[in-house]
Amino acid sequence: MKKFILILAAFCAILMTSCTKQPAAKQDDNAGPAMRTVTITAKIDEPVTKTSYAEGTTFSWTAGDQISVYCSDGNAYTFTATSTAAETTFTGSLPDGVNLGSRAFFPADDNHNLKEYQYSIPETKDMTGHPSADIPMIGDKGEGDSYAFKHCCGASKLTITNIPDKFEAIEIAVSHPSLKLSGVFGVFTDSGYWRWNPKTASTDAEKNFVRKVAVVDNEASIYIPYASGSEWWGTNTLAVTGFDAANEATTLVSDKSMKSIGAVERAHVKPLTPLVLSSLQFVDWASEDVETSTLDPSNSKKALTELKVTSDEFFMYCRVASTVDAFTGDFLDIYLSDGDGGDNYAISNSSHYWNTGGTVVYREEHKGNITASSLSMTFNGSSIETVVDKDGDNIYWSMAFPRSAHELLSEGTVYVAFMLWNGWSCAGAIPSRYTTMLPVMLH
Repeated sequence: MKKFILILAAFCAILMTSCTKQPAAKQDDNAGPAMRTVTITAKIDEPVTKTSYAEGTTFSWTAGDQISVYCSDGNAYTFTATSTAAETTFTGSLPDGVNLGSRAFFPADDNHNLKEYQYSIPETKDMTGHPSADIPMIGDKGEGDSYAFKHCCGASKLTITNIPDKFEAIEIAVSHPSLKLSGVFGVFTDSGYWRWNPKTASTDAEKNFVRKVAVVDNEASIYIPYASGSEWWGTNTLAVTGFDAANEATTLVSDKSMKSIGAVERAHVKPLTPLVLSSLQFVDWASEDVETSTLDPSNSKKALTELKVTSDEFFMYCRVASTVDAFTGDFLDIYLSDGDGGDNYAISNSSHYWNTGGTVVYREEHKGNITASSLSMTFNGSSIETVVDKDGDNIYWSMAFPRSAHELLSEGTVYVAFMLWNGWSCAGAIPSRYTTMLPVMLH
């Protein structure tokens, strides 16, 4: 009997357990529609001769490039290139029930608007993580899941070279007083492709085009898109900012005027003359690699007391030291020699030196008002970067001379001297006013 009661109790427990309601799975009211992965094919539908970007190369998608694809629900979805090639596949995710649309924009941007036929170029963009030409294109859907892209405009390629080693990235900012370089552009079809006409900027932001790019082998480039017929580029200004490993910013170029580049056709890129940066502000004048000539003029009116010279591939860097009391004139001249005069390299030996085109530094007003700022200087007709430091009564001029400006700076050893014209009554080259020739091996 006891055994029967135990069996009956166990059976009832099983029945009670099987009849207990299980809690329903909680529904996620915020869950979106199911997504599916979609792969498309994209190519450039232009003749090879019209896709030349620079140096004889043709356009190629870069792995990681992104396009905005407009779909049947009226929204744009981002697709990413899977490889680097002229024709490649892009993958993206679409909600179930949503189909690919008839258009796609490159590069991807949330502000493109197919319904209003508007293409967006952002004022600023960080491209350090993904280098790309980034020139505007619009693609039309063809058979299957393929898109054929055509360029909307032309572009110029601006390269910055000889970037100092300390910088891992630079920001290049181009601005124009009136031309629209960024913002939203209305597009229309013309002869089988989408494009826009040159526009006048309606806001200050639209006058700017700013891109941050990675530095590779001391060089970086950007592509600046603009509509065919935008021949208003003579008054553009350029600024360049360097960023080191800690992302600390340093101004490298400020408000530099750009020359006119003329007309650029749609689907063409015109390379501009590379801008070569000097490292003047980063020269370590205490380095053992810097040639130094310490001077001690015997004349009571001291002039130049020290000359330091070094170089890189593009520039010869010089620093001369003087004092406020040395000034009664207006000019600092540079002299170069090939050394053929044997030991007689003093600039008073006029048969063995060249005053290179009347190189001068102009002194601001008179000696009591000399400030620690750059002064005007030319070298064989070229503008020279100068930095002037003032420490009490001591003055230090630092100058960057383009090696392309004079044949003696091309290679090998050059002999360098400076003269400070401290008094127009001087007869010839008075020794207390000039440095001796300093032989410099150009790097």
